[in-house]
This record gives sequence, C-alpha cells and structure tokens, in this order.
Amino acid sequence: GVFSLGILGNQLTSELVLTDIQFLLCLHLALLLQHQFEEYQFPGGFKDYFNTNIYKKSIIIRFPLNDTAIFIVNVIIAWTAYIYSALHPNNLWLALGLFCITFFNGFLHSFLFFRKKKYNPGFYTGLFFFIPFYSYALYTLSEALSKEDWILGLLIFVICTAAIPGSIYLSNKL
Repeated sequence: GVFSLGILGNQLTSELVLTDIQFLLCLHLALLLQHQFEEYQFPGGFKDYFNTNIYKKSIIIRFPLNDTAIFIVNVIIAWTAYIYSALHPNNLWLALGLFCITFFNGFLHSFLFFRKKKYNPGFYTGLFFFIPFYSYALYTLSEALSKEDWILGLLIFVICTAAIPGSIYLSNKL
C-alpha cells in the first residue's frame, strides 16, 4: 500500500509522469490492499465467514481456510503478482489477468451479499472499488490489448483462481 500510495502521491506532486497503465496498476495494488484490510482487519472476519458460509456448505472445497492459506494467496501470490505487474506495465496480459481476478472477486462478494442478504467481509470494496475499477481499466486498455494478451490474461485468471482452493488444500496438508 505504501508503495502504491507513494507512487500515486508522487504523481500528483512532482514532475514524474506515469502512463495511464502505470497509474492503473499502482491504483490496482492500492485497491487490493484496501480490500484485504476490509477482509482481515476492519471489520475483518473473512476467515470465519468463509469457513462458516462457504467451506461447510461446499461440495468442492473440502478444507477450511486457515492463516497459512491466507498468507499464500494474499501475500505470496497476490502481492508478488500485483507489484510485479506495476513494475512491468508492458505486460498487458498480466494486467488483464489480474484485472479479471479483481472483477471476479468483486462479483463473488457482491453475489454472496445479494444472495444471502448478509454482509461478508470484502463486500464493500468488491462492489464499490473492484467492479467499477475493472470496468474503467478494461475500457482504458481495450484498444491496446492484442489477441495474445487476451489469451494469456484469461489463462492467468484461470490459473490464479484455481490456485486459491489449491493453496487452501496444500496449507491443510502442511
């Protein structure tokens, strides 16, 4: 968050000029950190919500969410990918894949809220930050994306989405 906010603040107060994609990628990282803050700190409770409302009712997810899985998904995978993407803005396929993950995350939080008519940690940032951000980012990038960017971006989306239940499984086996 400090990295992204530092770059965004520098953008506003200095002669450093970020391209549109660099700005979006830094903002993307800041939004991810805000989302994780909502899920795990304030109001927090995502692990308990997941284990009570998703894990226990799922025929697919057979292991509870634990702190190791949260660390693997949110720090090792997500922070690494988002920071790498921000530092390498020419990899539009990676940006697209991460933007798709962001949209899907926002969609799932919103779907759960409207289906269960109950708040879930991450809902507000999912609905009010992730979904509008994805729409704007896709609009901004659409002309620059090649067919290969779309293919690789969607592949990144599928692989990273599958890594979530995979990391939950592995963390329960450690």
